[in-house]
Amino acid sequence: MKPPLRVFCCYARKDQSLLLELKETYLKPLEREGRIEIWADVNINAGLLWEREIEKHLNAAHIILLLVSPDFMASDYAYSKEMMRAMERHEDGEARVIPIILHSTDWKDAPFAKLQALPSDAKPVIDGGLPKRKAFTNVEQGIKRVVEELLTREDPLIKDPQCAWVIIWPKGKKVSDDIELRYDDLLESDENHYKQAMPDDIRQEIDEWCRENQASCKDLSDPEKQPEAVQVRLNRVEFQQGPHGRQITRLHLSPTRYLYYVAIHGFLGRDIELRQRLSKYFQNAVVGLERGDPLKLPSDFALHMAVVSQDDYLLLRQRSRYTPHFPLAWEAGVGEFNHGPGPKNMPGFDVEADPGRPKFPAFTPERKPDLTLFLKNAVAEELDYFKAQEKDFRLYGFAVEYYSLAPKLVVVYNSDRRINDLLDSADEATDPARNLGSMKLTLDIIRKACLRPPNDLIDRGDLQIFPRQNSDALDAPDAPKDPGWGPTSKLVMLLALKQYLEAKGEKDNNSDIKEIKRLIDYFKLGDNPVDPWQFRK
Repeated sequence: MKPPLRVFCCYARKDQSLLLELKETYLKPLEREGRIEIWADVNINAGLLWEREIEKHLNAAHIILLLVSPDFMASDYAYSKEMMRAMERHEDGEARVIPIILHSTDWKDAPFAKLQALPSDAKPVIDGGLPKRKAFTNVEQGIKRVVEELLTREDPLIKDPQCAWVIIWPKGKKVSDDIELRYDDLLESDENHYKQAMPDDIRQEIDEWCRENQASCKDLSDPEKQPEAVQVRLNRVEFQQGPHGRQITRLHLSPTRYLYYVAIHGFLGRDIELRQRLSKYFQNAVVGLERGDPLKLPSDFALHMAVVSQDDYLLLRQRSRYTPHFPLAWEAGVGEFNHGPGPKNMPGFDVEADPGRPKFPAFTPERKPDLTLFLKNAVAEELDYFKAQEKDFRLYGFAVEYYSLAPKLVVVYNSDRRINDLLDSADEATDPARNLGSMKLTLDIIRKACLRPPNDLIDRGDLQIFPRQNSDALDAPDAPKDPGWGPTSKLVMLLALKQYLEAKGEKDNNSDIKEIKRLIDYFKLGDNPVDPWQFRK
C-alpha cells in the first residue's frame, strides 16, 4: 500500500470552524483509510516555531486546499505567503492546488482563478444555492477524485529509477566494521585467463567488438599500454548472519583489464539481439549479488560517493561528453574505479588509456586491497583533498546500474570543508569534472532533483553551476541537450539527506524521514526484478 498523501489546509483564522468541519467530518473517512494525512496550523504543538512548521508542511504537501473567503483574500499571510508558495509548487508540478470557495468573494483575478474550484461550478459552500451539508459532500467527492488520481499515478522514480539498491544497510556502516577485501593475486599473465572467467556469449561479444574497433582493441590489449591488474573485478560478496541481519564479511576481488569494461558495458543496449541475450545476466547481477553468487559479467569494482559539505550542500560534478556512459550527465558526488596494483614484477608501470597511472593507490605496497585507502584516494583524485579520514565515510551497500549491470559501492562522505572550498579544490583535481555545481541538502530541493532533469534545476536556481576554466562548450554539436542525472545519483542524494536528518536527531516517524524512505523504496530490489530495458520503453 502506498503511503498517505499529505494534505495542507490554507485558510483564514475566521474560517477555522468551517475548516474543522471539513477536516473532522467530511475528510475523516479518507484519513481513516490511510489515504491522506491532513495538516493545518491547528496541529502545531506548543513550543514549536509556527512559521517554520507551516513552511515545512506546505513544502511537503501533495495536495493544498485553499479555503477561499473574503477573510482569506484579505489575509496577508494566508494569501500573500501560503497561497503564492502553493501556486509555485502547483506550477512546478510538485503539488496539486484545489480552491474551495467557502463564501462569496471576488477571486476571479487571483492566481488560482484558472484552477478547477470546488464545490461544482465554484458555488460557495455558504449561501451558494445548496445546503451546507450537500456542498461539503460535493467538496469531499472532488477531493476524493484527486486523491485517487494521485495514488494511482506512477511516480517518476518508478518509471525510471535507473539503478537497484540490492545490498542494503539502511543506517549505513562504518568503514571500520569488519569487511575484508580479499584479492586473488593471480600469477598468470596470459590474456586467455581473463576470458576464461566469462561466459561464452560474452567472449563472443568481446571478439566482435574487437573486430569492429581494431585500433582501440589493439591499444587496450597491449600489455605495454594496458597491463593486467590495472583494473579490479568484483567477483562476489560473502555474508554472515549477525544480530542485525545479514552482514557482508568479505568482498572477493580479482585482477582484470580495462578492455572488458569498454568492450562490454559500453555496448550492452546497442541492439535488440544483444539486449535479449544479456538480459539473462540481469538476474545474476542484481539477485545473484545479494545471494552471494559469483558475478558472470566482468564488473569492475567501483564506488559512487555522495559528497556533503560542512555547510550542508551536495557537491555535483558533470561528466565529459567524451565518456561512453551518460555523456554530460550530472552526478551527485564522485565515482571512481578501484585501481589495481598492476602486474607483478612490474612495479613502475604507466598506462596510456583510462584509468591512467594509479597515482592514487587503492592497494598497500604489499599488494593488499585497502577499503579506507580506496575511499580516501578517491576524494584525493576527484576533489584534490588529501585529509579525508576513515570516520568521514559511511557505506550503504551496493547498487546495480540498469544500463551497464555494474554494481557500485554506495558511500556518503561527510566533509569537514565548506562547499566553496570543496569546489575550489575540485577545480584543480587530477581527474577534473567538465563542470562543478552544488545543491542545498533539503527535502524540497532533493525531491525536485528526483522529479526533474538538472537543466530545469539550473534554470530555477536550485542547482548552482560553477563552470570550470577551459571546459568544452555546452552547446557542442554532439552533446545531449538535456543530459539528465547519472544512474545512481538520485539514490545517493536521498541517502545523504536521510543521513543528514538522522544526524540532526530526527526520528523515523518524522514526516521528512518518512518521505525519503518512500522515495528510497523505489530503488530496493523486488522479488521479481524487471529486465532493465523495460524501463526505457
